[in-house]
Amino acid sequence: MENSTGTAYENSSGLKWIKEQRPMKSIIVSIISGLCLFTCSYALCKPGRIKNISVSETVRDSVDGYGLKVKLFANDSIYRYDKDESLRSKHYLNPDSHIKRVLFYTNGVVEYIEYNPVFSEDSLIEEYFYNSGKIQFSIWAKDTVFTAAGNTIHSTRFYTSYYENGCIQEYAHQGIFRGVGTTVGTVTKLDSLGTIVKTIHCIYPKQTDEEVEQKGVYTYVVESEYYENGQPKWEKVFTNYFYYEIDETEKQPTGTWRYYDSEDNLISEKIYNNYIQNEPVEIK
Repeated sequence: MENSTGTAYENSSGLKWIKEQRPMKSIIVSIISGLCLFTCSYALCKPGRIKNISVSETVRDSVDGYGLKVKLFANDSIYRYDKDESLRSKHYLNPDSHIKRVLFYTNGVVEYIEYNPVFSEDSLIEEYFYNSGKIQFSIWAKDTVFTAAGNTIHSTRFYTSYYENGCIQEYAHQGIFRGVGTTVGTVTKLDSLGTIVKTIHCIYPKQTDEEVEQKGVYTYVVESEYYENGQPKWEKVFTNYFYYEIDETEKQPTGTWRYYDSEDNLISEKIYNNYIQNEPVEIK
């Protein structure tokens, strides 16, 4: 049965439905529209075929999963904005660009910069900033080799943190020991005037059996604090809380602890055997 909207059908159960018939003109218009949409999408999205867009012109706005408005500028950058149009990030699409990504605080100050990797001996990878715009933390690609207790450790990253006055707060190396990424070398901590107040030496002794950590042959750290004249106050040994991922508040003492006066004279020692403190030994 024909009607104005299509053809009516009836099945063996008596149920009826209508199959819509679309005019030929409507079908042709839909096909042409679809082809146009596909062509435009292909031109905008296919690598190497991004439409030339001037700095003042943007593609149609969209919203990402975090609710930020997204705009594409020129051929090489994506900007994201808050609802109040505050710029929150820039993402540079050109792999040859020195900068890969920039994040902003709500006040417009740069919060973070990620750099594209440069295959050279020293290459800046990431930078973090205080809300004031002062540098807070930086990560460099830096190849360094440390040798301690007969074992050679390779470092690939160098980390530096800063006080807001610009002085270095701490610096350390990141490397790999037995397939695990961990802190290597020496962690150096300074006060806000640039004086060294503490060091943490990471020791990775050479194992005779790489599969079993033997008694007395394991990775550990030696912490030292210093007097104002630079002489050590004490040396304390702990199992390597960096490598074993132990919270620093629960670190396990081991080995021999030594205490000094301000003239670097040894005052006393404490010996830990399996994390149990033996009687302190006074040095006379």
